[in-house]
Amino acid sequence: MLFEKFARAEHEGTVPALLEKVLRTRVADARFVVDRLGALPDRLSDVLDLRRVGMAGQSGGGFTAAQSMYEDRRIHVGIDLDGILEFNQEPNGTNLSPVARHGLDRPFLLMGREGSDHATTEPSWAEFWSHGTGWRRDLTLRGSRHQTYTDPARAVATIRACVTSCFDRRLRGRDDHLLDGPSPRLPDVSFVR
Repeated sequence: MLFEKFARAEHEGTVPALLEKVLRTRVADARFVVDRLGALPDRLSDVLDLRRVGMAGQSGGGFTAAQSMYEDRRIHVGIDLDGILEFNQEPNGTNLSPVARHGLDRPFLLMGREGSDHATTEPSWAEFWSHGTGWRRDLTLRGSRHQTYTDPARAVATIRACVTSCFDRRLRGRDDHLLDGPSPRLPDVSFVR
């Protein structure tokens, strides 16, 4: 059904508006989940620490994580796995999201595919980076494409290590120093910034 809506929007030239509507819905869903986490029955809410909330996503989910963080200060750490931060189908920097235009003041990890020059082919990432003041990393997964983030076992293991390291460091106070810089433990990762 969503693919049909995108096909129709593409035909009608309204893709940016549809993408913005989808993002608005996803951000509202994320905020609803955080609201509900704070309203769980006592025994369940006792095991949650809402001072340490993180959000990660791939593609549109990564865009959602960034924009949700921008709009909701209860989300403390975010991760975007190869999701551009604008409302166009192709990254060109003409319809940037608020989070890309203003950045974040909290920890955020960007991880993109190989062959993507984050300063030119991902202008939303470059803009986001230039306005952010919180801890951040910009990584490239070597040998990857957009779909790699959900497919090959080796890529999934690398992504899992980076996501775990980021969340452990920023939410649990357990720093394994994996994201400090290039490491033999991450042979498939290039540190862009």
